[in-house]
Amino acid sequence: MLAGEALAVLLLGDQLAALAEGQAHLRGVFATRAPVRPNLIALSRCRVLGVQGNVIEIDGIDAFADTPVLDIKP
Repeated sequence: MLAGEALAVLLLGDQLAALAEGQAHLRGVFATRAPVRPNLIALSRCRVLGVQGNVIEIDGIDAFADTPVLDIKP
C-alpha cells in the first residue's frame, strides 16, 4: 500500500448523520447513515496519505470518528 492509492473501506454504518441547518433534503435510504437502513454495512472510498507499521493514514473517508471498520480493500 502506497501513498496516493485508492482504498475501499467497509464500515459499520450504525450512526445517524446530523445535517447542518438549511441542508436537509430528501435522500435515498442507501445514501443515509440512519440506523434503520436495511443493511448496516457502508462503503467509503478514500485515498492513502501514508503507512507507518500497521497504521494507515487516509483522507476523504465518509465516516464519523470511532466508526468501526470491518474491512479495507485496495
